[in-house]
Amino acid sequence: IIMMVLMYVGGMPGSTAGGIKTSRFYILFKILKHKMQEIFRPHVIKKLKIGKKTIESTVITTVLTFFAVAFIISIIAVILYIANGIDLETAISCVACNINNIGFAFGVANPINSFAFMHSFSKIMSSILMLLGRLEYFTILLIFLPSFWRPK
Repeated sequence: IIMMVLMYVGGMPGSTAGGIKTSRFYILFKILKHKMQEIFRPHVIKKLKIGKKTIESTVITTVLTFFAVAFIISIIAVILYIANGIDLETAISCVACNINNIGFAFGVANPINSFAFMHSFSKIMSSILMLLGRLEYFTILLIFLPSFWRPK
């Protein structure tokens, strides 16, 4: 379970590592800490800061949206793998492996075996997950927005 969780922790900002970058986890931690303080001490007005920089609300929204998109895509991918005949453990680890470009999974797709057991649909989906993880979710999802293609 620890290895599965650590698969989602990516590299440093600007690196070519897959996964969610450590800076986003740090900002998420700061957001959670700030919101907990707001709940238990509502009379204190304090801006969210990292170092000496104030974090704007747009950055907060973007980071929270990124985590929501990563979670939703992971859940949908696990469901699609299971619908294609892959067991739960292998499906979860394959999603983590592919979306974060880790290179190994658990279950049937363990380090000793390969992904050859998958049907064509699962292999295509794995390729899409690898693209999503490597090129960032927003970049790939932007392609599917009609407003992106319409002339202004």
